[in-house]
Amino acid sequence: MSAQNPQPRGIFTALVGLIGFSALAGLLVAVMVTPALAVTSVTARSTIDVFDNLPEFLQVNATPQLNTIEAISGTAEDGTPEYKSIATVYSQIARRSTGKT
Repeated sequence: MSAQNPQPRGIFTALVGLIGFSALAGLLVAVMVTPALAVTSVTARSTIDVFDNLPEFLQVNATPQLNTIEAISGTAEDGTPEYKSIATVYSQIARRSTGKT
């Protein structure tokens, strides 16, 4: 009945088993992490492309109308906010004088 009385194994066999299972576990972890690394790489590359395609500066064109800046001054009886105008911004285009009239 050799199943009930196992033979003692040496330390060398135990080390070989430990190294073998460690290598197998490392391989499985590497296989599981590889798709996440690929997705991260593609995301980083596309994010860099978005920033590279931004213009050097933003050009603000003249506003076609006047803009009113409002602030909440209180609430009405029905609970809706009441607004108060605090500033009006018009289109201001600087014109250079050529000195000729």
